[in-house]
Amino acid sequence: MGIFVRRFNEWGLFAMQVLTVRVVVSVVTFGILILIQDRNLFRIKIKDIPYFLGTGSFGIAFFNLCYYNTIAVSSLSVAAILLYTAPIFVMIFSVPLFGEKMTVRKITALALAFAGCVLVSGILTGASAGLTPKAFAIGIMSGIGYAIYTIFSKYAVKKGYSGATINFYTFAFASITCIALADFGQITDAMTEGGISVIILIIAFGLITTLIPNLAYVQGLKYVETGKASIMASIEPVVASVFGFIIFAEVPTIYGILGMVSVIGALVLLNIKTEDKK
Repeated sequence: MGIFVRRFNEWGLFAMQVLTVRVVVSVVTFGILILIQDRNLFRIKIKDIPYFLGTGSFGIAFFNLCYYNTIAVSSLSVAAILLYTAPIFVMIFSVPLFGEKMTVRKITALALAFAGCVLVSGILTGASAGLTPKAFAIGIMSGIGYAIYTIFSKYAVKKGYSGATINFYTFAFASITCIALADFGQITDAMTEGGISVIILIIAFGLITTLIPNLAYVQGLKYVETGKASIMASIEPVVASVFGFIIFAEVPTIYGILGMVSVIGALVLLNIKTEDKK
């Protein structure tokens, strides 16, 4: 996501406008998916609308807006680390809301995952700059927003809604919020300047950073606790480092390698089956 955002910034598209093009492309994509798959998936109960308002306006729209603004005022790695404070909030919220237990294993895995993300980011070695009070405050809010998205998604899953339905209405509500606040002149100017390249990038942005990951994440919530799911999503910075090495020849430091091992160790710890669970 950060790679796309930086490219949009170069074309004069910033936080709210970047978010708007993403959610609009996403809601159209999920709408087409439902039309092809089963039109009955459009049906939701009126009393369940607050769940989708939570996943869309207070979840996706809020956390992405905060995340993009953090990228604008700091570095990609700082923004990513602050976003991944989300598992902390998810774990805390899930105890009273879903009755999930705060186990030693979860806390250990959370500590390993977060420490790994910090090591991968390069913050400790000075390889990443931009951790200002403003960046910290906005970044923490992005983590809280991500947690809100996870919590409300879990509620929707428990109500029996499919991943396609949840994502369609999530991005529908997010689109309403964003369209009301967006500067469409900025979007038009960027499209005029960049032409077909901007349009292709916008479509790719919606498909690559939304369709597959969001469907997978919501589907995963059917099988694992919200706290575990949020910690497992911390694999993202590790994958980013691997791609950086393969595509851009960015050789990871010893701290980066230790961070990757730490995150992977957290995932292994979460998924080890004890004898009584077999």
